[in-house]
Amino acid sequence: MQEQLDLIGFPEPEGFGVPNDGEPLFWIKEMRVLSKMDASADSLIRTVKFRTGLNVVWSPPTDNEPTADQRLSGHASGKTTLCRMIRYVLGEQKIGTENFRSAITHKYPEGVVVAEVRLDGETWSVARPFTAWTSAKGWARRGVELDAFLADPSDAAPYEEFKTTLEAAAKKIVPFDKLPDGSPLTLWHYFPWFTRDQEAQFLKLYAWRENTSSEADSPMLKQEQKAFVMRSIYDPAAADELDLITRYEQLGVEIEQAQKDEIKLSGACESDREWLSQLDETKGLDVDNELMCSTRIDELKVASGRSGNLKMRG
Repeated sequence: MQEQLDLIGFPEPEGFGVPNDGEPLFWIKEMRVLSKMDASADSLIRTVKFRTGLNVVWSPPTDNEPTADQRLSGHASGKTTLCRMIRYVLGEQKIGTENFRSAITHKYPEGVVVAEVRLDGETWSVARPFTAWTSAKGWARRGVELDAFLADPSDAAPYEEFKTTLEAAAKKIVPFDKLPDGSPLTLWHYFPWFTRDQEAQFLKLYAWRENTSSEADSPMLKQEQKAFVMRSIYDPAAADELDLITRYEQLGVEIEQAQKDEIKLSGACESDREWLSQLDETKGLDVDNELMCSTRIDELKVASGRSGNLKMRG
């Protein structure tokens, strides 16, 4: 197993810390890739440990990378796979593309990715199978560290228990579950922002997932929806705008309907003027006085319906 290295020439960093000397709402303390679900050394493929603050995923260049750019980037070293496994163990739907899933299942038919996760001040141990070699979507235990979890996974709860707890805790990040246009908002809409696609690169601020090439199948947001969510996370006070934005949208609908009503009523008024101008009873009536006309129209229509004796001019 390849050793996990620190950056050459740099001491181990203390991390950049988090606000109020606390810890992130959720973060992975340790992740392991196993060929099967047990605690034996034979099953261990790779262990990756994380710390609060900044974690740099770095790989040394190899002689097989012919160009200078490739030597600097450390291609084909597993960085994207690591990121996809992080996303998967935290609850994203797929561990990778169809080709990747086929290849890893062929090599490790009973493979799993497991992690010790800190979630809202509690320790969780979670596990998810690479693919559907089991009917379970995964397993989870609250309050148990990873070694104890792997030593006795028999008491594990369904993975969905962890995922539901994570979704509930995420409301501390974004305290609303609907966007200004009324469409639903879940953690999985903005989770791609926290775990950007390698395929999306840094093309633009709002490019979080490249669903076509990465086959992530993440729920999508429009650019203006992403902007609102990002502002709300950076500045919680921005979320207070939601009621105002919702009211603004409602007023826009009401204005549009009022404009349609105005066109219909204008047509009705013109028809009534034409009708009034042909009645003997309206001689001398100012048909441009809408208030007077509307009152007289009502009177005449009642009279017309009762006696049928209104006479047309000429």
